[in-house]
Amino acid sequence: MLEPMRLVRRSVALVLAALLAVNLAGCVTAGGMAFLKIKRIKTADRQHVLALLDENKPAEALKAANTMISGAPEDYQGYLTRNTVYLVLKQYDTAQTDNTTALQLFEKNETQLPQNEHAVELAKIHESLAWTAYLAAKEAPDDARFQRWKQIFEEQADIVKTLDQPTWLHMRDMVKPGAPK
Repeated sequence: MLEPMRLVRRSVALVLAALLAVNLAGCVTAGGMAFLKIKRIKTADRQHVLALLDENKPAEALKAANTMISGAPEDYQGYLTRNTVYLVLKQYDTAQTDNTTALQLFEKNETQLPQNEHAVELAKIHESLAWTAYLAAKEAPDDARFQRWKQIFEEQADIVKTLDQPTWLHMRDMVKPGAPK
């Protein structure tokens, strides 16, 4: 049986991971249009990974996410989905690597989005970077790592604020009660 504080931390991590997954589910190219000839992740595949997490099967979710990415390695959304799995597994450095890969692929492949849509999509990726840092800060084993993750969180939150005010306001409202201090 999990001790109460560990259970609370796990619950908070799962809730934030679920919220991130729901938010990222909207992270789709404008009107579903493919702007470049890259193979896209199927919505059903992303939903399958998230369903496995809901069923508390993170190892299976990770296998499904890896398979999904191998089928469409140039689609940034696969890395954002796998990031959610790594968050549940508390593998924050690996999760952040997936976020960085998603950002690089987005900047490489999604250049033809209209400017306002591009900013919203980009804000969602930076939001994922921020939430990953937020969760990692909550679990940091020492002050140095806490400060590192806190700085990343603050930097990414500032980027979100400049890109898309509604996304930033949503983040701010969610963080207020328990923001890393």
